[in-house]
Amino acid sequence: MDIQRCWALAVFELNRLFMTRRGLIALAVFGLFWLIIFYYLISRGADILNSPAFAEMAEQSFGQLGLSEIYQWPMAELVIYWLVAIHLYPLMTIMMSADQSASDRDRGTLRFLVLRASRSEILFGRFAGQVMIMGLLTGASLLAALVMGGIQNIAVIIAASLIAVGLWLHLLIALLPFIALMTLFNGFLRSARQCVLVASLVLGGLSILLSLLTYWYPAFSVLEYLLPGNDLTDLLSLPGQTLQSYLQPGLQTVGLLSLAWLINQRSSL
Repeated sequence: MDIQRCWALAVFELNRLFMTRRGLIALAVFGLFWLIIFYYLISRGADILNSPAFAEMAEQSFGQLGLSEIYQWPMAELVIYWLVAIHLYPLMTIMMSADQSASDRDRGTLRFLVLRASRSEILFGRFAGQVMIMGLLTGASLLAALVMGGIQNIAVIIAASLIAVGLWLHLLIALLPFIALMTLFNGFLRSARQCVLVASLVLGGLSILLSLLTYWYPAFSVLEYLLPGNDLTDLLSLPGQTLQSYLQPGLQTVGLLSLAWLINQRSSL
């Protein structure tokens, strides 16, 4: 596998997003969506956290939810952003990374691509490209939260920036299994819509099935570690468990990419 060709394929994913009309429309929708989130949720939620009238009630609520540590962050905008992002970005990742090779397989252009690069290079190169895209998008939204909070209180911007770097890395690693899952589905499906539908059905169906199995037979609870996103609630109370929170999504990503590679080697073009 040639690293330069993998890098070229990863950069091509960036070009598809930033240099094509379809990609720019997706970026516009992404920006508008987060603009609404910032205006209606983050700004108003931060005002409530900063309000002396609600400070005691908010502190008690965060304590009951096991989130007392993040309540101590110097910037309220980061607190609300984290609560929103950890729940919304998995779904957004599924939608943004839905078309890695599915449309190329449907149009027949994947057969042309394998004349220039191996199947493994295409798979891992486009996975890396999607990781770069989500890294840029999460970084941009996190920067917007910092700017919003800095406008309100510039004195805490340095301390908040250090926390934001950890949040960005933590969030990106948490999203890796979802990108790998879409890489897996792109190995045999022929459209982004099919990938999104199948991912929604698989994640929703497995969540319900594992909940029922765990209810009837508690020993099956160990299977929940195989499901991407099952640790998102635990991630809310970071940053004290960094290594533990990186381990599970890392293993899930390796497992899903390995399965995607096996399917990709045997699937028709």
